[in-house]
Amino acid sequence: VSQLGPTPEEVAAKQAAAANAAPEEGGRTQVVEGGQVYEVAFEVGESVIVTDGPFESLPATISEIHPETQKLQVLISLFGRDTPAELSFTQVAKI
Repeated sequence: VSQLGPTPEEVAAKQAAAANAAPEEGGRTQVVEGGQVYEVAFEVGESVIVTDGPFESLPATISEIHPETQKLQVLISLFGRDTPAELSFTQVAKI
């Protein structure tokens, strides 16, 4: 059986990773993933502006953080619909 969405195990893993994120002073968040602790300057749900690429100057909302690859999964509103995109930490700026 093929699913278009994430499996229940993937959803549980993402929720556990989000629960392991702890905000710190200076706008940084510590994320624990696979036994590694990463410090990132972004938080899930935070609004950012895309600074590079085809979506440059558009606002986006962070939906996932992948600190090991320094990538963000963001939702960009295009034509009234949220469009997912994967961007590097350097392609966005905080609002």
